[in-house]
Amino acid sequence: MKPACLFPLVACLLVTPLSAAAEEADLQWPQWRGPRRDGQLAGKPWPATLDRDTVAMQWRVELEGPSFSGPIIAGDRVFVTLTRGEKTEHVIALDRATGRKLWETSWEGAMQVVPIGASAGSWIRSTPATDGTSLYVLGMRDVLVALDVATGKEQWRLDFVKEYQSPVPDFGGVSSPMLLGDHLFVQAGSGLVKVEKRTGKPVWRVLEKGPGKSENGAFASPYAAAIGGAERIFVQTREELVCVDPDNGDVLWRKLIPTLFGMNIFTPTVYKDAVLTSTMAGTFLVTAAPVAKPATSADAGADKAPGEVLWQNALPGYMSSPILIGDHAYIHLRNQRLVCVSLGDGKRTWTSKPLAGYMSMVAQADKILTLGDDGVLRLFAANPKAETPLGEVSLLPPGSDDSSWAHLAVAGEQLFVRDLTGVTAYRWTEKK
Repeated sequence: MKPACLFPLVACLLVTPLSAAAEEADLQWPQWRGPRRDGQLAGKPWPATLDRDTVAMQWRVELEGPSFSGPIIAGDRVFVTLTRGEKTEHVIALDRATGRKLWETSWEGAMQVVPIGASAGSWIRSTPATDGTSLYVLGMRDVLVALDVATGKEQWRLDFVKEYQSPVPDFGGVSSPMLLGDHLFVQAGSGLVKVEKRTGKPVWRVLEKGPGKSENGAFASPYAAAIGGAERIFVQTREELVCVDPDNGDVLWRKLIPTLFGMNIFTPTVYKDAVLTSTMAGTFLVTAAPVAKPATSADAGADKAPGEVLWQNALPGYMSSPILIGDHAYIHLRNQRLVCVSLGDGKRTWTSKPLAGYMSMVAQADKILTLGDDGVLRLFAANPKAETPLGEVSLLPPGSDDSSWAHLAVAGEQLFVRDLTGVTAYRWTEKK
């Protein structure tokens, strides 16, 4: 019997007020970067400061295998992935309150990534997605598997390599699946594929040809937003930023984005009618809808068409996906510093000291919570005028050489951290 709390959010919308449904959504972490795929949460306000008195460990589970996948939270369950013995991939469901294992499912699917990425490990990377009924997991060998969230039973699988005669990606399946209505969208099979979520049947594949093709696999994950009243999907291939119609797969516009070694990892993020993206070559704001130039400009009357660059700078925030609050973006750079950038002109307003090699970020109202690969949790005020740290705490034992590359998950008053050897649940507490 399935727990009552695991029904899809759509059901909540049918029986509860919209505000209540929004609060329910923020008690979950159903996919890459959270409920709205932008790292933003509502819910109960976070503490004003961060230290050992304001975040307490609830439980920890040691896991027999590493993973870069972020934890997924649905109802009373936590889902984590791992690769074991360089041979099999596993999905484990844990009780959210206690960490007790509820079920485990596995399949053969491990691989060795190309030598340039071997130092980072060859374990599973993609973060799963759930609608509360099914859990969708992309494995390293470009195989998408749907599991029953209550039992772990396999519902269907789609092998993109067999379906499209495409190569196994050089770095494995990296893109995190995105749920939109009755379909999944994932950068796999050397392109972007739309899949029926109930059956696993492909609907269409695009971006398999052209300068932005992903023959060797994509690194980024898709993002959806309404532009001009119409739903659009934004994806980064190895070389391009692309806008796609989710209904029919039409490519509406595409823009070559300067990069180094095709390392487009950053999740595109929408600001008004524009898209923010970043590579090793810098950060770019690209129009997603026609933009009229100011009457004071020399070429007044000439609109910028979709896909044109509004501004660009030399700040390489190519890996850690950003947080957008108001008219500013908070971006973690390749040089390990956190910067605040004005979305109006692309100019930075402040820069932090070096913090970590990689940081995942989650925001609520005017606060930003970050987790570095060094296991340090940091809280900042979203202050565009000056760096405003509100405290930090190391979540790794003293002397540990572990790392936390998986994306931080925050759901309600709980925080979930997946490091290379286990997963830990923490809870916000009142200041003593």
